[in-house]
Amino acid sequence: MTNPSQKERTANLISFYRLALGAVIPQAMAAIVKLGIADLLQEGEKHVEEIAELTETKAPLLYRILRTLASEGVFKETKPRTFALTPVAELLCSDQPGSVRHVVLANVDDWRWRSLGCLTDSLKHGKSAIHHAYGVENYYEFFAEHSESHDTFNKAMVAHSYNINTPFIENYDFSGIATVADIGGGEGRLLASILEANPHLQGILFEGSYTLEKAEVLLKEQGVLERCQLTAGNFFEEISITADLYVLSFILADWDDEASLKILKNIRKAIGDRDCKLLILDYIVPEGNEFHLSKIVDTVLITFGNGCFRTESEYSRLYREASFDWTGNPESGTYASVMELGPIHTP
Repeated sequence: MTNPSQKERTANLISFYRLALGAVIPQAMAAIVKLGIADLLQEGEKHVEEIAELTETKAPLLYRILRTLASEGVFKETKPRTFALTPVAELLCSDQPGSVRHVVLANVDDWRWRSLGCLTDSLKHGKSAIHHAYGVENYYEFFAEHSESHDTFNKAMVAHSYNINTPFIENYDFSGIATVADIGGGEGRLLASILEANPHLQGILFEGSYTLEKAEVLLKEQGVLERCQLTAGNFFEEISITADLYVLSFILADWDDEASLKILKNIRKAIGDRDCKLLILDYIVPEGNEFHLSKIVDTVLITFGNGCFRTESEYSRLYREASFDWTGNPESGTYASVMELGPIHTP
């Protein structure tokens, strides 16, 4: 045990209370998002009385929330009771590319809070927190019965995908590749963006048949459907497609090692004796005590199901067991990682 001075103890208590009361911030941000306050401030700073009038809210209460958010870098009080956008607050604007407003709303959805409240049950029994909260195995099962939460979550994932995919596509060298296959690529947003940025490429979207119906609409809207093959299948069973580059974007995060290994082995089987590449977009959890976004999001995954983010050594073991060699980490341009794999050929 340490023996801090009173000054040090006071500082420690302040740090503690900032963490313990941290749940206030996402709820305060959600209130602001629902009121569209970031959009109102795009034209310039405004007095809280004007903001309150425009949003039909109570100015004294609104001021207290804006003041709190300003202390965390979301908005800034430029002069008494007058607020303006900060770079962080700009991310909440509805017309901002990759706007995170739906991320905020998804994070305060009732199922997220109720599931997080069951973390102790997960620690004791090993099941996901959403299982203890709702009696389902994972969030896929929950969404099947809760369409509104599913819609909110999907909108958040659109923002998440944009903010990761855009810099990844700008940084990765797709020259020398003729066909790229997105495995479990949902409605095809990543694949559409890759094809838009690389007119020489052909694409394959491997997904369940229900999702492919939605993907066809999106790919057509993006003008790339004619260059895209839609293949229905289950990546736990067989991936019978041929491509030069295979992509798994935040797929392994949803599954435990046993399930992830099935996916990887099925891709390896599809590659056969060819010299193709597999790209994994995911978080790599660093060792040590320093803050990293992956550590917080990995705790959130305990509420979702049986998946997780992994450390470098954990990924390495998984890849080698599936007969892949981890050949490099191309620049992602963002807070996620890109892992480039090649097949291990045995004589």
